[in-house]
Amino acid sequence: MAVRNRRVLTALTPVAVAALVAIAIAVPAAAPCPPHTQIDITVLCVGNMTEEHATAILDGLPADLWTFDVTTAQGEGIDWSRARDVFTFDPAYGDLPTATGNATLVLASRADWPDPGFCDGFALEWTYSASAYYCGNDTRFRQVILHELLHCEPGVAVWHTADELATDPVYGVFTAECHPTGDVLERSNAYGVWQARHARTTDYHQEYMT
Repeated sequence: MAVRNRRVLTALTPVAVAALVAIAIAVPAAAPCPPHTQIDITVLCVGNMTEEHATAILDGLPADLWTFDVTTAQGEGIDWSRARDVFTFDPAYGDLPTATGNATLVLASRADWPDPGFCDGFALEWTYSASAYYCGNDTRFRQVILHELLHCEPGVAVWHTADELATDPVYGVFTAECHPTGDVLERSNAYGVWQARHARTTDYHQEYMT
């Protein structure tokens, strides 16, 4: 999930749609993108989350979109805070560790927290940061991380329901080209990666490029 609404790719011209189709590629295989389009993400491991586990999970994400510098967090109030302390307007977020810096991903195990909150992850789009819980399944953990990072991407539509996917006209173009499989999260993530790879060829991400 994301904390604020996302901008959606709508009303694309035929030329724009054709451009999207031209670069379509199935995920998670990496697209041949220029190195400068990667975004460097600092990864903080909190609690019982180990650097080894985090690295193994992140190795399965699209390497053409992100690079990850994995480290153990310094401590609460230093480089992360609990979500309920950050979003005081909604204590339902609970203890989910939340980044206090830019371009940061915080990873933790849901079982570590007495009040884990109602979600397994969220994105702070304005700082290009995200958090995600490990809930016992590596595949699901990787998909949640990917989903939240895609929420940070400007101009990328990331959906949560089959109805949302079905009403996105560009998703129809993607489906016809790439034939995605899996549940809603997996199909939405594949669609998001497809969009992100297109967006990285424009100046839209200049502020985050390395």
